[in-house]
Amino acid sequence: MHAQLFTFAMAEPQPISPTDRVVIVASAFYSQPDRHGGSFSDGANSTSPDARFVDAVKRLAMHSPGLAVPGPHEVHFIHDLPLTSDAPEVAQRAWKASQRFAPLSFHRVEPGTMALPGAELRWQHAEELLRRLGRWGCAFFIDATDISVLHVPPCAEMAERVHIASDFCTGGWRVRQLLHSAWAANKPALEALSPARVKALSSWLRRGDAPTVNCGIVGGPRAAVEPVLRDVVAWLQRGWSGASVRDAYSDMLAWNEAALHLSAQATPVLSGYPTGPVNHPMHGVLCPAHVQELTRACGALGTRRPGQQCRMAWLRAQINATEAGPPTAKQLYWFGHKLPVGALRWYRALPRD
Repeated sequence: MHAQLFTFAMAEPQPISPTDRVVIVASAFYSQPDRHGGSFSDGANSTSPDARFVDAVKRLAMHSPGLAVPGPHEVHFIHDLPLTSDAPEVAQRAWKASQRFAPLSFHRVEPGTMALPGAELRWQHAEELLRRLGRWGCAFFIDATDISVLHVPPCAEMAERVHIASDFCTGGWRVRQLLHSAWAANKPALEALSPARVKALSSWLRRGDAPTVNCGIVGGPRAAVEPVLRDVVAWLQRGWSGASVRDAYSDMLAWNEAALHLSAQATPVLSGYPTGPVNHPMHGVLCPAHVQELTRACGALGTRRPGQQCRMAWLRAQINATEAGPPTAKQLYWFGHKLPVGALRWYRALPRD
């Protein structure tokens, strides 16, 4: 049973072909006492719900130069905050003042309607929202509090695959620790998988060097992402129903398992740095092997330390080595995850044509 979505200040989308419609679902959930840390924990108890809501909308606007040009994008902001009647209007004014052209809509999810915490429940409500929207071409689901929209290509230019952000090159010991904890908490969900999928997931968890995807950014064309989103929602519902352990990183485990399964079916996900264009290096941290390469490349230009210009030129070459001349936004990454300030400034200055 889905909780009702309450919509405020629904913006009218510009008339475009439904197959070109790019839906960006940004989530900000704070009613999750079992989650320690993570992108939704900042300021969760220090400010009023209205202030957290408006700040999250402002942050998404100011950190998303990719929404500063007209296009087929529309942003749907789902949250669980009890707001006063003025907060959505204040947030809409801030959005328009930032000159973001994408229409913005707000959807409130009533907390406490299911056993799932907010961070996991968002996937169920994102799936429901997309059904309500009817026809659309592609969609991305992002954390509203630490993701930057840099450039999202037209749906027709996307590969027919699920797109998921990359994490740190090695996955990070902390991420592995959290995923092991989620494994222990999700026995009901694991029992519904085939033995081969459980074995593959177990083997992947034991590999300290295995690449990890990050569900802070998930999306792709409708035909690719819709069935996988449905499976992930089912996984989360099974894993949490009657669970005595309240682990709040089940969605990370579920999306990594989905990525493993897609690879086994010869339809691997398209990810971000260092293998694809979905996201800039998380926190701006390069893979260890690339640090020396970058230092040598910038050293050849007479600089002892890699400046932002050299760093971005080098990153562009990792995505598309055939491009020549000054880079544009279309030749770099689509999203940033915890993007450093210097990199964000550089992206803002890029030509958008």
